[in-house]
Amino acid sequence: MAETLLNNDNIEIKKSFFGLQRSACYKPTGSRLRAFYAEYTPEEGAKLERILSSPVAEWETQLGNKRPQTTPMGNMILEGCASEDGRFAVLHLLRYQDFHIVEVLKPMAFEEQEAAIVSRLF
Repeated sequence: MAETLLNNDNIEIKKSFFGLQRSACYKPTGSRLRAFYAEYTPEEGAKLERILSSPVAEWETQLGNKRPQTTPMGNMILEGCASEDGRFAVLHLLRYQDFHIVEVLKPMAFEEQEAAIVSRLF
């Protein structure tokens, strides 16, 4: 996911506190990015994979009022990053398999209306 963020022209990495601290922001709005991380059971992860593989416009109808339930220790991992204003988001779905972390879906970047949907759902 870091590579996706670093290669995006709309993301700026700022250094502060004598270069010891870094933060990322979405250039068009100047909004800071916040990262999130969640783990899911294999069943919930499979549901999440199906949803993330479909068009973003369908996500809200597929999820309805029921969001995938997180677990403290699952084998499916959703890493994400979203701007505080909801205009930019990145999602990356991974799985623990044979003592390694394996990519399930490549990192997906969203801007504007799609990012607003992603920010609301996750």
